Amino acid sequence: MSDEQSWIAERFVSIDGIRTRVLSVDGEGPTILLLHGFSDSADSFRPLLAELAARSRRAVAVDLPGAGHAAPMGRPPLSSLDRFVDGFVREFAGDAGAVVAGNSLGGLLALRAAARPDLPLVAAGGLCPGGLAYHRRLETLAQWVSRLDPVLRMVDYVPVPASLLRRLAQSFYLRRLARGRGGAEIARLYAEHIGSRRDISRIRRDLIAIHHDDTLLDSEALRAIAVPVLLIWGDRDRLADVSGAPALLDTVADSRLVLLADCGHCPQVEYPQLTAELLATLPASAMTPTADEHPTPDPTVSQGSK
Repeated sequence: MSDEQSWIAERFVSIDGIRTRVLSVDGEGPTILLLHGFSDSADSFRPLLAELAARSRRAVAVDLPGAGHAAPMGRPPLSSLDRFVDGFVREFAGDAGAVVAGNSLGGLLALRAAARPDLPLVAAGGLCPGGLAYHRRLETLAQWVSRLDPVLRMVDYVPVPASLLRRLAQSFYLRRLARGRGGAEIARLYAEHIGSRRDISRIRRDLIAIHHDDTLLDSEALRAIAVPVLLIWGDRDRLADVSGAPALLDTVADSRLVLLADCGHCPQVEYPQLTAELLATLPASAMTPTADEHPTPDPTVSQGSK
């Protein structure tokens, strides 16, 4: 573990009756609760947690069911995950409420949580969130995995060395998710949770179940969001498509899109400093900047709003 991440605490907890793991840093302000993407884990937020700690912001990242060190994902997947997120928010929000933010599937869950008025939330953040629009590559992948599942089940019994599976997982993470940024350590942590054919089979079954779940994020859910929402999106994301952002921006009164230049699907790994700055200043950073404001000096960032 690097020196800048040495203050990240790690412990196991029970949420909604599910044993899981949380990573946390101490600080002030509304707690920033972090939800990772599909097949990932709380470890993907380690660079972001270090940046939030440097800004004295309290934050907690959790392993979602079916990933990391958590118990398996329930069925139907999204309603099961919603219950888990509700328990996570209520457990760690604190008296000042919380900011819930997530990447990919976690972003979808964060936006769904923002539509539930009984949760103690002050803002929500979506880092290349799912549920709004998906890139054609991901749609095609999900369709083929679903169609080929009977064949792939037979492949589950073919012996494959765990070391090879981990090398393939690391390569996938670096090339397709983090686009070569974030370092080998995050990719290694990702691959640690994919060490057997059983893990591959579980991930495939979960992907198929989510693909067939028709309760993603419809217009009714968007209209129910009453807290400020900040979308942080990579302009080179090839999994979740930024073309879905206007549906939210046109519906949620206080919402804003920050489009990151030369960024893929994982802003928390590729640009942790800027992502931390934006999340740490929520809900203010979800408001549309006025003409005389200069929200960020970073030349790699282009600003979009409603």
